[in-house]
Parts: sequence; structure tokens; C-alpha cells
Amino acid sequence: MYVKNSLFLLCSFLFSMHINSQIRFNHRLKPDDVVKWFKLVAPPDPGCTSTPDTLITKGSNQLIIKGRQCVSQVVDLCRMVKGVIYVSGGKVFFDPWKNTRTCPYKNELQPSTRLPLELKEGRDSISAPNKILIVGFRTWTIGLNSIPFRYRSKRILADTLKANGTVTSSFNLAIHAGRTWGYSCITKRGINNYSFTAGLFGGASSFEMNKEVSDDPMSVIRTQTNASLSYGVLTVFARDNIGLLFALGFDHGYGKNADSWIYQDKPWISFGLATSLTR
Repeated sequence: MYVKNSLFLLCSFLFSMHINSQIRFNHRLKPDDVVKWFKLVAPPDPGCTSTPDTLITKGSNQLIIKGRQCVSQVVDLCRMVKGVIYVSGGKVFFDPWKNTRTCPYKNELQPSTRLPLELKEGRDSISAPNKILIVGFRTWTIGLNSIPFRYRSKRILADTLKANGTVTSSFNLAIHAGRTWGYSCITKRGINNYSFTAGLFGGASSFEMNKEVSDDPMSVIRTQTNASLSYGVLTVFARDNIGLLFALGFDHGYGKNADSWIYQDKPWISFGLATSLTR
């Protein structure tokens, strides 16, 4: 039974879901980012209509009347601008947050600048290397995680070794919230995100109560499973939807004989794999 439960917990550990909800996600596009790698371009006037060149021939004379070309406007940044960068149809777009501040020059980003803004790569030949735009982002993250394994340090009671350091396993489902910092590597083919999250977590868990983990073994009549509350701090290092989670936590047990549990509110450490269902 113990082996079966351990295998089940191992599968839960490997495939545990780390479901993120990100609040106020924003890329932070800086003037240097655009100048070095890409051009920020606004679409032409909506009323503009392109017309072809017209060739007029009179005898041996030819007259070319130039047509009208709708030209996109190159936009410069005078400061860092928050927004969201995304890739669609092999093109990179930037959707800035609502902006009412003006810049002093004609081609700078203005509140009246037309959308969508496209980030055009300056690659002009097949021999030129692909350019990667690296832009930082920040967000608040709320999510779910599972930490089925914990390492608990040895416990010494009344100068007597009570329990050696050990790895314990139990069902766990917790909610966490934290601040995320990261950066996006952006090309016309797609976006890869790399991030670090620091936050707090709390959730339901359980533990096995027996004579070996009790301050008062005589009060424990039989082995039993008690509920507990797990809480602590964690960090998540992630690439896109895959993350490695590290946690420092505590368990507060409930139920019969919980007050005599030797690990009551004592620290433990753990790590896990996290997989995200959102950005």
C-alpha cells in the first residue's frame, strides 16, 4: 500500500498543475530596444488610397504621373512604454496601454497615434541573421500548485533524538500569489518567456499520526490520518509553461493528537515541477 501511494504521489508530483492567472501583465518597451533591433511602425491614414503610376503617351513623348502611395509612419519612443507584445501571422505587434502623455517631437509616440503598432525587423537579406527583441515584463500571479513531498529536518526533544531527517509524502493542493519578473525573447516566429516568481502559498494537506511522530506516544492508540494546513513562501523559475518550484513551508495539524505532532508548525523544504495553463 505504501509503495502504491508513493507511486501515485510521484505521478502527481511530475504532472502537478501550476495554474496561473496573471494580473496587469505588461511588457516594458524602451527606446533602446526599438532603435537597436526593430522599427516601430504605425499604419497609414485610414482614408489613404494607393494609386498606381500612370503612363501617358503623346506621339514620341511619354509622361509618367506618379501615383499616390500610402506610407506607414515610423514611430519613435521618447520613454519606456507599457503594453503587450504579441505575434500574429508572422508579424510582431505592440499594443500599448492607454497613454495621454505627449512627446515633444513630431514622430514620437502620441496619444493620437494609430493602432496597431507593428515592430518590423530590420533584416534585409537572407544572409542576415535573425534578430531577437528582448523585452522585460512584470505581472502579479495567482495560481494553484501541488507539493506532495517534503524534507523535514531531525527533531530533538528533551536532549533525545526523536526523529532523523526524513522525506514525507502527502496529498497537497495549495493556492499561491506573488510578483513575477521576466523577459520575453521575441521574433517573427513566436515568443519565449522566462520568468521568476516570488510569493506566498497556503492550502490543504494531510499527515500520518502515529507513536513515532508524537511527543506523547502513550496517547496515540492507533495510526490515523489527520488534516493539516500548509503555508509558506515559494519561488518559481519558469520558461513559458514549464516551471521549477522551490518552497519553504510549515504544516499546522488538526484533529486528534495533533498538538503532540513533532512537526507541528516546524519548517520543511521542497521542490517540484510546475506546468502552467496560461501565459
